[in-house]
Amino acid sequence: MSAQKSRSQPASSQADHVVDTVEEVFHLEDEDHITKSRADRLADKVATHVGSMSVDAVHAVGFSAWIVLNLPVRFAPRFDPFPFSALALGVALEAIFLSMFVLMSQNRQGRREDGRAKLELYVNMIAEREITKVLSMLGEVQSFLGMQSEPDTGARAMESPVRVEELVHAVDARRGRHPAN
Repeated sequence: MSAQKSRSQPASSQADHVVDTVEEVFHLEDEDHITKSRADRLADKVATHVGSMSVDAVHAVGFSAWIVLNLPVRFAPRFDPFPFSALALGVALEAIFLSMFVLMSQNRQGRREDGRAKLELYVNMIAEREITKVLSMLGEVQSFLGMQSEPDTGARAMESPVRVEELVHAVDARRGRHPAN
């Protein structure tokens, strides 16, 4: 029974760890939302709203109605005869403003993603250094216990910390780029 209980304990603590991590991420998302400026919030709302099918449908109905109301086959006066200059002006102005809102939203999202990428790099570098230390400690434990095995150059190399600059140069060399000095 106690063996069963000890097996379930790590799963519970692991679940707690997962829940804690999810809560931390949601907290960061909330902080990001709170720190957005009014302009950023407006740009996000406009970009989200105009990117919906309902807005497309409203535009299709509106443009169709405009064109029908201004066709020469009607006997009523036309307020924007063909080639619909007022409609073209309105559509062009709308496109200009909508593109500005979308670009503002994308720029903010890009800055946010850059920050997340840097954070991910920091976490990965810390994890790599921790794993390197654990491998080194494991080697020391093996030596202490007299558990010498065949020399493993790969494992020995993993005990050395990775230098970020060397990694960047290796990636750039693989891609055929020359590092900027």
